[in-house]
Amino acid sequence: MRSSSSTRATEATGVIPASLASRDPGRVAPRYYGGVDVCTYLFFEGDCQDAIELYVRVLGAELQHLSRFNEAPEFLRPPDGEHLIFHATLKIGSTIINLSDDPAKERRSFGGFALLIHLDTEEDVDRLSQGLTQGGRLRVAPVKTMWARRYAVVSDRFGVVWKLQCS
Repeated sequence: MRSSSSTRATEATGVIPASLASRDPGRVAPRYYGGVDVCTYLFFEGDCQDAIELYVRVLGAELQHLSRFNEAPEFLRPPDGEHLIFHATLKIGSTIINLSDDPAKERRSFGGFALLIHLDTEEDVDRLSQGLTQGGRLRVAPVKTMWARRYAVVSDRFGVVWKLQCS
């Protein structure tokens, strides 16, 4: 009884459409709602190009887009910052990550989140933790846990925290 009144309350607020609140166990909910995707956007202090190169080399990321501030609208161009990255898009597996240099240095504090990568093998956890730790810090050395065959946590040299696991 409680779950059905909860479902009605959710439907009434419009937070979850009735089609997604279905109690039919055979129904598969769509992956996305309303065409909305939430993507990570990382800001760097002039070293975005170095981060892109590290993520391409270590994670096998695919560079999908890169534009520099000299290509941005003039009102967004920082003085002496034409070489900085205005916007870049990387594809890591099936995930999109956006990156940019922040010439104002207003957004450059990575904290309160980590990027989790699910990997196929225990060796992948070891390899990526070694590659991402270069110039960074190993927070949790690769180890077997109750939730993963192999798990590690690293901060790369840019301060981004990566959790690596093979389930």
